[in-house]
Amino acid sequence: MISVLLMILKVIGIILLILLGLVILLVALVLFWPFVVKIKGSYGDEDAAPFGVATVSWLFKILFVDVRLDENGLFYKAKILMKTLVTSEEEEEPEKSTADEKPEKVKSTADEKPEKVKSEADEKPEKVKPTAGEKPEKAEAKAEKAAEADAVDNSKKLAEEVEKKSFREKVADHRYSKLVTFLLKELVKVLKILKPKKLHLFVRFGTEDGVQTGQVTGYAAFAKGMFNLKDFEFEPVYGEKALTVKGDAKIRFCLFPLIVIALQVWFNDQVRQVILKKPTKVDKKRRKLHKQKMMEAAKSADSLNSAKAENNNKSREV
Repeated sequence: MISVLLMILKVIGIILLILLGLVILLVALVLFWPFVVKIKGSYGDEDAAPFGVATVSWLFKILFVDVRLDENGLFYKAKILMKTLVTSEEEEEPEKSTADEKPEKVKSTADEKPEKVKSEADEKPEKVKPTAGEKPEKAEAKAEKAAEADAVDNSKKLAEEVEKKSFREKVADHRYSKLVTFLLKELVKVLKILKPKKLHLFVRFGTEDGVQTGQVTGYAAFAKGMFNLKDFEFEPVYGEKALTVKGDAKIRFCLFPLIVIALQVWFNDQVRQVILKKPTKVDKKRRKLHKQKMMEAAKSADSLNSAKAENNNKSREV
């Protein structure tokens, strides 16, 4: 009997280990198997209408998304395991013959039963619980709630102060400048992860203002040098408006580094305090100290009350 139970437990353990291994394998595939994004399009070409094509595939096209935009409009389709999840194509329903259709029965209005109308007097009033019977909160719960409210109020006050300031005052603010530099660093990391492995891009740009065209040309040269875009051509046009974009790109990226960056941004003190308006680590420490002070004050008040009660009892006995 014991050997049979041990055999059953062994089989159950093996099955659980196999399921756990499959779950770990699936999570590892989602995090570390690269997604492939292919983009191709053109805009501003006089000979052809603007069009764009973008496809996303993962794990030998087990997951496949196709989005197209041309003169006929927008087309999209998403598949997983060769099964269509979402598509813009309308499925043609088989037309029903008129001979097979049965005439609908028309109900006479006389047979219809009038709906019952409930009067307001019949409705039962809601019972209101009296507040007199409520129990007073404990000192610990009061201290914790007061500390939490204090921390939240501090973060909200800081966020409101930052929102009232002008852009120059925000940049001059030490905490806000830290936030801006941190977000810019993380944005550069994301752009490096999403940097195209293959890129062929041609841009022809021009405005009537030569200074503005020169500024855009400088930004394009900076981007080309920073991200090492070899197949990127930028043609400035001075004195007239022009915009022509042609190109195709292939991007490969994994979710794991993007998730790490997202977590770093989420748990950053400046982000939580200024943008999310949530208490930071410093606010939590202040909350603990405030809670301890409230607890000490409550204990001292209880000790004083007990001492007064003892003195009153002794004086009555005397």
